[in-house]
Amino acid sequence: MSEAPQMVDAFLAVLADPDGAAWETLFTADVSFRDYTPAGVGVMRGLATVRDHLLQIFSAADTLIERLSRIEAADRISIEFRHYQTLAQRYTETFYAAFLQIRDDRIHTLDIYSSVPIPSAHRQDWIAPPSLTPEEIVHLFEEWEHSFDIREFVPPNFRGQGNMQQFIGGSGNQHPGSNSVAAVRWPAEIADQKIEETIAYFRSRDIGFSWFLSPFDQPSDLPQRLERHGLILAGDDLIMTRTGLEPHDIPTNPEVEIELIDGSRDASIEDVLEITARCFDWTPQQMAERRLGYYERLMNPELRKTELLYLARREGQPLAFGRVSYRCGVAFLTGAGTLPEARNQKVYSTLLARRLAAAHERGYHIAGILAGPMSRRVVSKYGFKPYGKVLVYGWMPEPDMAIIKSLVPQE
Repeated sequence: MSEAPQMVDAFLAVLADPDGAAWETLFTADVSFRDYTPAGVGVMRGLATVRDHLLQIFSAADTLIERLSRIEAADRISIEFRHYQTLAQRYTETFYAAFLQIRDDRIHTLDIYSSVPIPSAHRQDWIAPPSLTPEEIVHLFEEWEHSFDIREFVPPNFRGQGNMQQFIGGSGNQHPGSNSVAAVRWPAEIADQKIEETIAYFRSRDIGFSWFLSPFDQPSDLPQRLERHGLILAGDDLIMTRTGLEPHDIPTNPEVEIELIDGSRDASIEDVLEITARCFDWTPQQMAERRLGYYERLMNPELRKTELLYLARREGQPLAFGRVSYRCGVAFLTGAGTLPEARNQKVYSTLLARRLAAAHERGYHIAGILAGPMSRRVVSKYGFKPYGKVLVYGWMPEPDMAIIKSLVPQE
C-alpha cells in the first residue's frame, strides 16, 4: 500500500473497524503511538494495544470520520480529519491531526493531536423526513444552533471560542448586536460565577453583547439569574416550523421580481446590505464590519450550495431580501427583511413562497425559522407552528434601553 491517498483512506476507515486483519495490513506489529490530548499525552507500543485504544475513541455506533486535508512527503503523511459522534446525548465533532511515519508500506509510528469535542450538527448529507415528532423537531433546532462550520468560513473581524459549555464571540464592536453569548450548559452551582466572568470579559473590553437563551440552555432558571446580574430582556424569537413545502397556499405579488444573488453584481449585494441595515437598525460601524463577510460568502460558489439569498424588487426598486440555508436536514429561513414602505404588499410572502419552493425542489420536507415579532406575524398565517422560544438579552457598560430593545425589532 505505497500510494499515499490509499494509505490515508485505509487509515481513516480502519479507525472504527474491529477487524484485526485490516489493522495488520495497515500497521507494523510493533507500531508506536503518541496520543496528544487536552487532558494529557498517552504513549504506547504494539499493534494490539494501539488498536484497542483507537477503537475506544472511534467505534461509537454513529461514528463518522471526515477527511479535511492531507500532505505527504517521502516516508511521512499528515492527515487532518474530523470525528463526529454522539456524546451524552449531544452530537459532537472533534478535530484531529495525525502524522504517519511509514516503514515497508505500513504505519510504523503514529502521532495524533486532538481538540476537545464541541457541539455539532448533521449539516448537509441528510434530509429530515416529514414524520418527525415535535420532540425531534425541537432537537433539530438544538443542532442548528451549532450548524455553522468553522472549516467553511471565518467571518472578518471575528474572534470567538466555544466548547460543550458555552459559546462566546463577536467582532469587538461596542454595539451589543456585534457580540454574543449562546449555547450555555452550566451546573447550577457555578452558573452565577460564570455569568459574572462573562460580564467581566465584555466589561474589560468596554463593549456590549447579546445573550441568546434557548430552551436547551442550563440551568433552567438562567433567565432569572441573567436579570439579577443586570442583563435586560430585548425580546424573543419563536422556534417555528412548517411541514410540507409546496407553497400553493401562500399569496404572492405578481409585480415583485425575485433575483437569486450569485455574487456577480456588487449592486445587488449593496442593496441587500442597505435593506438589512434599515430593518435591523445597524450602525455605520456594523455596516462596515459586515460588508466584507457578505461579499465573501455570496461570491463563494461552495457556500452557495447550502445557502441561497434572494432580493425582491418592484419596478427595479429593491424592497426586501430573504435567505434560506440547508442544514440539519431542514430548510432554515435564516434572515429576511422588508423595507417599511413595502410592507403589507405581499412582498415578504412572495419571498417566503420562493424560498419554500426552492427547498421543495431540493427534496426538503420541513422549513424552520427563528421568527422575530415581524416575521412570525406573517409565517404563522401559512402553516408555521411554534415549538419553543429563544430569549434575547442585552448588556452594555452604560445601558441604553433603546439600543438593547433594537436587538429584536418590533416593527
